[in-house]
Amino acid sequence: MEEGQSLDRLFVPFGDLTNGLETYHAGRNLELPRTATGAYDLDFNRASHPYCLYNEAYDCPIPPKENRLDVPIRAGERLPVGK
Repeated sequence: MEEGQSLDRLFVPFGDLTNGLETYHAGRNLELPRTATGAYDLDFNRASHPYCLYNEAYDCPIPPKENRLDVPIRAGERLPVGK
């Protein structure tokens, strides 16, 4: 951990089998708040698209191989039907 970096929130880019079909092709993100016990609550209902989907001025985070799931996560933010 870098000096001054907080562990109060954890940024997790991830990919799943909905990418490119129901969600942004490069994946989605989770920002996990640290709980009172020091653990992080993994809640896919909070999954969101990266800012680069909405504004080309932003660079997209690319989920590492370890964060690519072999299942569809049909929770959280998704693309409008037909997009």
